[in-house]
Formats: sequence, C-alpha cells, structure tokens
Amino acid sequence: MNTTELKIAGKHEIDRVYAIWRSITSGKEIIHVFGDSHASVFSNYKTFLTYPVGSGTAYNLVNENSSTKAGKNILKALKRIPKSETLIFIFGEIDCRIHVYKQYREKSKKIKMENIIRRIIERYDSFIGSVKNEGHENIIVSSVPPTSIQKNKYGYKYYAPQKTRIWITKEFNRQLKRYCQANKIAFLDMHTEFETKEGIAKEEFRLDTTHLNKKILLQIERQLGKLL
Repeated sequence: MNTTELKIAGKHEIDRVYAIWRSITSGKEIIHVFGDSHASVFSNYKTFLTYPVGSGTAYNLVNENSSTKAGKNILKALKRIPKSETLIFIFGEIDCRIHVYKQYREKSKKIKMENIIRRIIERYDSFIGSVKNEGHENIIVSSVPPTSIQKNKYGYKYYAPQKTRIWITKEFNRQLKRYCQANKIAFLDMHTEFETKEGIAKEEFRLDTTHLNKKILLQIERQLGKLL
C-alpha cells in the first residue's frame, strides 16, 4: 500500500467512526455509498459512509485488471459490511462524458451509441450480480447526474459536443432505470430534479463544472425515504 492509499484508508476509517456514531445517536442505519467522484457529495453527511474508488467506470467494474481496480476493491470492502445494510452505487458519469463517444468514433460510427450504452449496462449488471452473490440484497443504483459543462480540458482526441453528451447521459439513465425496474432494483434519480430544460446541471446545484453540491441532498433524502 503506497502513501496515498494509506492516507485514503486512514481518512475512511475516521469517516467510518463518525458515521457509526451518527448512526447510534440518530437510530438510523449506515448507508454505504460506492462510486466515482460523484459519490463524494454524500461524504460526512448524516449516516452515509462513502468509499473512494477513484475514476472507476461502470464498464470496468467487472475488470479485475482495470487501472482503478474499483470493482475488486468494492467486493473486498463488502466483506466488512453487514448484509442487512443498504448499498448505493453511483457509476457511469465518466462512461457518459468520455467513453461512449470515444468508442463510437473509434469504431468509425459503425456501432450505434445506444448499443455501446447497452453493453455498459450489461457489464454493470454483471457486477451488481457479483454483489448479490456476496449476500447483499439492499441495493440502490443511482442515475448519473446531469451533463457537465466541462470543456475538453484534458485534450481527449474524441470529446462529444455538449448536445451529444446530454443525449448520451439521458439515454444512459433511461436504459439504467429500465434495467433496475426489470430486475426489481431500487433506482435513485440524481438527474431529473437537478437539470435545466437544456439538460445541464442547474447552477444552484453545481459544485464545479462536473459535480453536484450538497444542496441536492434534501431531495435525495426524500427519494430514499420512499425507497428504503
């Protein structure tokens, strides 16, 4: 374990202690949130306990050799979590912002983007199946947030125009919601209430060009109240 990993592990242990304390004092169970950087909106909030897995993608959760090893690390963390406690998964924003369009262009536009998204959902489904195989049934899958206003700051060769990214995000969430309904998995909508009519994040809910801020949590808690 390198120095960065030690710091992350140490911070997580501190957060876990505080989450347990808040759970005891409030009488509410801990809710475990796994995701890319968008999961951080739940950090240090009530009885939510977040797990940092870096820039993990929905597509690569089943890939044990991915650069982030997100899926592998999640399955390892699950061994410490009581089977009765609720898990939230927030993945897919990086797939939508970068990888769907990238694959579309690299395949010379011969594969429809909705089919690329379908393949991502299928692999995400496979990972959720692995979580269920560990004995966890109280699972909530979150949509991805509204499309970011971030420009191509990292200089990707293929980076979709904003209108295309808005379409990708909406199509991903549509397919993900349909998957959840078909498999009787609770679906958390982190998109609809927080987007403008154009399809980007409302200004009052933006933390930066990509992430939502903690102002969303009141609406999210109302949704969770109906799902739990």
